[in-house]
Amino acid sequence: MKLLIKVLCCLLTVITAFSVITVTAKAPETLDIVPEIMGVTDETEDTYLIKYEKITENDNLILYADTKRGHFALKNKATGYLWYSTPNDVLTDETTIGLEKWNTHSQIVVEYVYKEDVLSASGVNTLSSQLGVVESGNAEVKKSDNGIRVDYFFQEIDTLIPVEYFIDGDEFSASIKLSEIKEGKEIYITAINLLPYFGAGNSNESGKLLIPDGSGALIDFNNGIETSVYRKMIYGDNVDSVADVDNTKSEVIRMPVFAVIKENNTLMGVITKGDSSASIRAVNGNDSRKYNCVSSICELRSLQKMVMFKNSSNRREIGSITKWPENADCFEVTYKFLDGDNANYVGVAKEYRNYLIEEKGLTKSETTPSFSLDIYGAIDVEATFLGVQYSKLKSLTTFSQAEEILDELKAEGVENVSVRYLGWSNYGLLNKKLPKKAKALSKLGGNSGFKELLDYTAENDGILYADVDLLRFRSGSKKTVVKNIFNEVAKHTERLRSVYAMKLNIDPFMYLSPDKISEVSDNYLKSLKKQGITDISFSTLGSYCYSNNGKKNTFHRYFFALEIEKTLKNYKDNDFNIALDDANAYAAVYADRIYNTPVLTSGCSIFDEEIPFYQIVLHGYTAMTVESTTAAQEYKVNILKAVESGSELLYSAMYEDSSVLTNTRYDLYYSTNYKLWIDEASEIAVRYYDLLRKIHDKEIVSHRTLQENVCETVFQNGIKVIVNYNEDAVTINGKTIEGLNYITEEGAEE
Repeated sequence: MKLLIKVLCCLLTVITAFSVITVTAKAPETLDIVPEIMGVTDETEDTYLIKYEKITENDNLILYADTKRGHFALKNKATGYLWYSTPNDVLTDETTIGLEKWNTHSQIVVEYVYKEDVLSASGVNTLSSQLGVVESGNAEVKKSDNGIRVDYFFQEIDTLIPVEYFIDGDEFSASIKLSEIKEGKEIYITAINLLPYFGAGNSNESGKLLIPDGSGALIDFNNGIETSVYRKMIYGDNVDSVADVDNTKSEVIRMPVFAVIKENNTLMGVITKGDSSASIRAVNGNDSRKYNCVSSICELRSLQKMVMFKNSSNRREIGSITKWPENADCFEVTYKFLDGDNANYVGVAKEYRNYLIEEKGLTKSETTPSFSLDIYGAIDVEATFLGVQYSKLKSLTTFSQAEEILDELKAEGVENVSVRYLGWSNYGLLNKKLPKKAKALSKLGGNSGFKELLDYTAENDGILYADVDLLRFRSGSKKTVVKNIFNEVAKHTERLRSVYAMKLNIDPFMYLSPDKISEVSDNYLKSLKKQGITDISFSTLGSYCYSNNGKKNTFHRYFFALEIEKTLKNYKDNDFNIALDDANAYAAVYADRIYNTPVLTSGCSIFDEEIPFYQIVLHGYTAMTVESTTAAQEYKVNILKAVESGSELLYSAMYEDSSVLTNTRYDLYYSTNYKLWIDEASEIAVRYYDLLRKIHDKEIVSHRTLQENVCETVFQNGIKVIVNYNEDAVTINGKTIEGLNYITEEGAEE
């Protein structure tokens, strides 16, 4: 027996030396075993086998990979937990059907269109790396010091796509080398889904998928909902095409982050390069899908349609393809591995905030907690004189009337008001031409009147942001506008609330070509400085992301965020305080205050829970408001959303009677006459701002759902807020919370 033991020990030593088994600390007193795929039998085809070997390791991670097929696994050395690029039990999957079955085996999925089919194509083709590369033995794997490079050659479409996978500290990155892609002569690549099933949870696991749709959404593992795959562009859709009728109200993904949250272990991904041209894809477990997963897609081109002979029997659609993002180097996603108490959506928010601090320059703003107020200045309306139609300005709130509103709020006990003055310059609320000068409208009181209002707000510990829209306009040079691939000017207008169809007989918006943004914003900055204005609001600059697909000024949205960052940095360097509206992450880091932060999700059927992820990321660093309470469909819920996330309240105000908006395009502001809401708002604000003063600059350290429609938020100083969204009262830990109300508790500072 002793001899047998010695022989076995010797064999183990030899095997270890040849790296078939690597010995490192998985956890105290255990061996680190090279991962193996489950479900392998004598009948398993070679192309489905995954044979891992240790590639590299550092103090935090071990990277294993199959050097023939390109699959990999990552071990978190702190916990011993393994994350697989494709599900480790995929060979036992008898649930997933259709093309999705191939995706579960694949590292990338390519979408493409044959060039000869572009004119008539109704959609794109897809080809997975398992079917298009591994099956034919065309994956070439090369080792490097900190990872591997896999060249995926899709023989069917004669296309090579190189991807690098590497570890750095406690992070893992996957990078599609866009500049090195060799595209087949017969196809156009439209998109590449990177690691569609990395970290997927199977039908036996519990967990959630985090999607930053709107304020933030969670999808429960295996929720069983039969629905299409979730897929949405980050930072919103392009503006060069729009449907005639759209009966959906959809929120935007404002942050390029996602996560697979399992018990005690979470995989989060941040799109660190190419986020402006990315979308997020999520799949839930149900009767036709075994796995739950979330991933990113690099959107490179789009297939666009134009309708010819629209109103005739010869109606016909023709297609065209947008251009490749020239000079784009790579599309990169960086992953982090969270465990223990950090393995939840608050932990993900914390890590993403750290990324914004370390990589994007997010700092704590020095704003004081405020009652936020949108004041509407002037509008343009249609009028006639001697039978001739013309446009004229109509005042909604003059500068002196704005001061009256602020005086009344002060008398009601509301202090520290942050005002965003919309429609104070140019053509009022909506641009006709792009603004060139920061000049106050004489209809409202001119530059002197505006200066008096600036002084008044400062003397009363408030702030006045002069708002400007630098992206949208209704008339002007067509050389600077966004066009679609058919070289048509992209035009947008408002929709009727009843049927969501476009309003007729209203001049639509056009959009400034991204390559002209810096020029327009720089000229406007000079004008602001001459007026002595240092507090500026950009109502659109931080909330859009789009391409220009016209023949001239072609610009791919891959580079859009860089243009906005350059513009906002210029204003910051010139000592401006910046307010934004519903800001995308790349812009939010420059904002002192963000108005109208998202408080809801798109309400997709795949979602199970709504969370204030956006606010958890930024709270304590940037002042934020909820949407305007005067515009909210459920104003009490909107107020509670502010309390839950520690955000400022926002109201919209005009001095004139609402009847002046009748039969104008501005009827959506009908309920904003300040006398309609000032008494109730003041009462709410006085109560809430006693709390807000204590928490406005504190991070959110915990957030959870206690029971249906009851949420708890804990701030850095230990203050706990419990919000009841139910109509009826609830009892939590012996304390009663009335319907549509909240309570607070003091606690120990963290």
